Amino acid sequence: FTQDLNTIGLYHFDENSGTTTNGVVGPSGAITNAQWASGKFGSALSYNGQNARTQINLSVPTGNYTMEFWVFIPNYQNSRVVSTYGGNTNSFGLDSNTVQTTYNWSTGTTGNSVTVNPSTLPYIWVTDGNCTDTIWFNSQSATIYDTTFVTVTDTLLINTTVTGINPPNNANTIKVFPNPASTHITIDYGNFAIMNGYQLKIMNSLGQQMFQTAINQQSNYISLASWTGNGIYFVHIIDPQGNTIDIRKIVLQ
Repeated sequence: FTQDLNTIGLYHFDENSGTTTNGVVGPSGAITNAQWASGKFGSALSYNGQNARTQINLSVPTGNYTMEFWVFIPNYQNSRVVSTYGGNTNSFGLDSNTVQTTYNWSTGTTGNSVTVNPSTLPYIWVTDGNCTDTIWFNSQSATIYDTTFVTVTDTLLINTTVTGINPPNNANTIKVFPNPASTHITIDYGNFAIMNGYQLKIMNSLGQQMFQTAINQQSNYISLASWTGNGIYFVHIIDPQGNTIDIRKIVLQ
C-alpha cells in the first residue's frame, strides 16, 4: 500500500524483529505476543488468535474511514467479519458472530458466510461509517451498504503475455478493483517484476489521461476525486515499444 494526503496510518510490518512496528505514516506501535513471519511482501506478523495484538495510539476519525490490509488465515472455524473488538472503540479484529447481516457473495452464495481457500491470501477492504463495506477474497467481493441492501462489485482482470520471456513464466494478471468504482480504485500489478518497461494508462471517454505509471511496483491506490465524473474509463496496457497491447473498461458511478 502507498500513502496519499488522506492517509492517517500506514504500517508495513517489515521490521522482521523486535516488539515495535514503525509507521510510514502515524506513530509506532507496540507488538505483544505476535511472531515475525514471512508475508505477502517480505516480513509479516503472525497472531495466535488469543492474546496477540499490535497496539497503536492513533487518533481515528469518528466519521467515515477506510481500513485496508493483507491477511492470511490458515483455517476457518467460524464465520468471520472485521469489527470493533472487545471493549475498545478503535480496536479491530477478525471475530465471529458479531453481525447477523445476510450477505450476497459474488460467488452466488447467500447467507452470512462463504467458503474460501485458506491456502490463498485474501485481500480485505473495509470502510466504516455511512458507506459501503467490501470484503475481498482475491477477485471476489461482497459489498454491504446496510442490513437490507446489498450490491456486488467485480474485479477487472487483465491477462498479459510479456514478450522476451519463455512461457509459462511470461504470463501475468493485473487486477483493478472495485469495478464499478465510486471513490477510489486499487491496481494490483501481480508479478510486476517481469513487466519492466511496460506502462499502464487510464483515459476518459474524451481521450484525456487520468492516470499513468510505469509498472514497477506491486500496487497503486488511486483517488478518483479529481477525475472527470461518472462514466466509462479505459485502461491501456502499453509495451516497452509504445504499443497498446490491451484496452479494458472500468466504470465510475
